Amino acid sequence: MIKIYTYFHKRPDFADMQIKSLRKYLKEDFELTVFNNAGFDCDKKNYDEINRRCKELQVPVINIDKDEDMINFYLKYETVLGNRIFNEDGSYLNPNVAVAYSLCYMWEKFMCKEKGKVAFLQHDIFLKEPISFTDYMKDSGLCYLPQSRMRTDGTLINYMWNTFFLADLSKLPEPETMNWWCGSVDGICVDVGGQTYKYLDDYPEIKTSIIPHKEIGEFGSQKIELGDKLIIHYYRGSNWDHQSEDWHRRKTKWLLEILNL
Repeated sequence: MIKIYTYFHKRPDFADMQIKSLRKYLKEDFELTVFNNAGFDCDKKNYDEINRRCKELQVPVINIDKDEDMINFYLKYETVLGNRIFNEDGSYLNPNVAVAYSLCYMWEKFMCKEKGKVAFLQHDIFLKEPISFTDYMKDSGLCYLPQSRMRTDGTLINYMWNTFFLADLSKLPEPETMNWWCGSVDGICVDVGGQTYKYLDDYPEIKTSIIPHKEIGEFGSQKIELGDKLIIHYYRGSNWDHQSEDWHRRKTKWLLEILNL
């Protein structure tokens, strides 16, 4: 039994695709928890559509809420953005902090309190063939996609990328101290998950497994390799790189053909 956590925001259609891919291809018992991260948008279209789709699939949804203590804690990492996370209208400042805040909320209030094995899937992660997460984990405490940034002195900031990870909470000391924020480390900007470098440095005894990932296809998606099994990362699902609607339509059609749902 593994507990799976995910969220949806800019692409409500991904809820259908991800949930159906889990139900078709994950060959083990799982419990899915979905979070709606569109509640702070000025236009509630995505928020309502995520709830509608999940209701049709009979999957309960939890709202990402604003927690002032959390917001005040993470503001210190956003010096480059002028110590802001939200715009004046209450919406997220940018896609990066939208992902970071939702994951930190999920981890701090739910995931770190689990006692067994959990998986986190970003909204644009999809299964394409029969697979078992727990078979891959074996006796590892953490299985993750690595990312790094170089400090000015040439040393590396090694951290866990947020896109997809597996964790066995029974093997993690003080999991509540794991920080999934982005912001900066020693003056160097890092992606979401960048602050996990400290947890990895503090607990080198944790057995970890590095998950390889490579670019695939003409649209710059990624394949995530769990042993001899592949998971597809649509990549850039929040459209932070401002691609056209037609480009995303063609990319989504390509993805659906691969998933065979």
